[in-house]
Amino acid sequence: MAKLDHIGKETLATVVELDKATNGSHRRDFFTKRFEAQDKHPEAFISIGAVEAGKMVGFVFCHLLQGEFGGDELIAVLDAMAVEPASQGHGVGHELMQQLIDEIRHRGGKDLRTQVGWDQPAVIDFFSNTGFSMAPRLILERSTRDVRF
Repeated sequence: MAKLDHIGKETLATVVELDKATNGSHRRDFFTKRFEAQDKHPEAFISIGAVEAGKMVGFVFCHLLQGEFGGDELIAVLDAMAVEPASQGHGVGHELMQQLIDEIRHRGGKDLRTQVGWDQPAVIDFFSNTGFSMAPRLILERSTRDVRF
């Protein structure tokens, strides 16, 4: 079992490398801004790391929103999650998710939401296995280049 701890900006380099190893992107700016916002408003963020043998092997980040998505309840939004490839399939992600849900409940949150690309079937499977289901909404997007009406 991994030891789970709340994490802060001192873990930035490790978080960036874990994210890159599992998600394929280098998002140092995203995580830097995330930790800065968390330092300013700790009540609005949850960051949990999984540590095995003194090494961080996974993390989960979410933020809390009040009155979003057409309601007035406290909603949690999962922003980022990663488990190093060698630790996947050993329950680390499930432990992270359980601790995240426990913390959301402790803070009065009612729902946890996230998004995932259709081209990530393993991530979709993980979320399905941890109780997520399709939302009754569609996310729409369009380019703002060469917009003509």
